[in-house]
Amino acid sequence: MAVTGIYLVQGQGAPSLPVLSDRLARAFDPLPAGPWVLQHRLFRANPAPASALDTAPPRLQHLVALSHHAGRAFALVDCDDDATVAMPLHHMEPYAQLLSAKFGALWHYRTGNHVTNGAAYAVDGCVVRVGELRERGGQQAFRGLIVSIQTVKQESGEGVEGSESVKKDEKEPQELIRELWQKLDVRDAKQFMVSIDTDDVDAAAAQEAKLWCDVLRQAK
Repeated sequence: MAVTGIYLVQGQGAPSLPVLSDRLARAFDPLPAGPWVLQHRLFRANPAPASALDTAPPRLQHLVALSHHAGRAFALVDCDDDATVAMPLHHMEPYAQLLSAKFGALWHYRTGNHVTNGAAYAVDGCVVRVGELRERGGQQAFRGLIVSIQTVKQESGEGVEGSESVKKDEKEPQELIRELWQKLDVRDAKQFMVSIDTDDVDAAAAQEAKLWCDVLRQAK
């Protein structure tokens, strides 16, 4: 089982990215694993005429691309597993333009974000990704720091004894992530976490994309 924990750090007391990177280096002596890129577009469904009793929130469509899922992007409607579609990365921008230009009556472009100065590190059986989340275009308003901590998938043992061992260790990945995060000494962060227990690479990537949608929807 692999676990992904994402922390959205906002507010005046948030450390800068250089300060956070320095804390990471001092606490763990991490191994650099290259740059990290995130792209995100958010569309809101234009509401149809509704009755006064209709209080359902408008539907949202996310487009997400993550460099550690190379060559792919994901379209998710309402962050629903049943409405998640993977596409080649080079189709993401034309699809976003299609929604705006041809389907503007149905989908209204709301906002876009991307990660700048993103970097990945190998730390104690995890991959840690850090970066500055900024709004696309214009002055690229700062939305906060993003920290993703992803554990390596653990292989389960065979037979009854192996199954019991997995149950006993089920919380260990979450605890590993929380302990690593605590050592960075960052306060007032929103935490998001998901366990991914599948050998299907595409399904695992879609589950992680859904988690990112939950995070980015709250990055105001």
